[in-house]
Amino acid sequence: MKRAGSQNSAWAFLSKKSRVLIFGCRKDASTLAQIFPKDSFTGIIVSDDAAVYQGFSLSQKCWAHLLRKAIRFTLLEPNNKEYASFLKGLLSVYRKACKASIDQRLKDASRTVRVAELVDELSELCVGRCGDANGVRKWNR
Repeated sequence: MKRAGSQNSAWAFLSKKSRVLIFGCRKDASTLAQIFPKDSFTGIIVSDDAAVYQGFSLSQKCWAHLLRKAIRFTLLEPNNKEYASFLKGLLSVYRKACKASIDQRLKDASRTVRVAELVDELSELCVGRCGDANGVRKWNR
């Protein structure tokens, strides 16, 4: 069985105005550079945090990948209270964000405030876990 990944993969690119799917190409830095050159791309890359996406000026890890990684760590080390606490915190922020995204009562100004609150909550949760004093990532498995 062929391992999914580097060959014959699919790329999906989404924006508010368009959806682009590319099939049967290599999923590597060279292909990505042809689609979105890092020096001229001005959007935000939301990804699985694979090395191929490093170097873009604005990027973030998608919620699904972040939650799956937190779940994985928690399952691999069920007695690790830090992993369990992190997962619990992520799920809390995620649930609040989902609730806010469908709340029809929120107007633009109050939605902006709510987003800022959630960003602050997520930042507080993650900052201490991002790296040590030398910037080395602690949880990269």
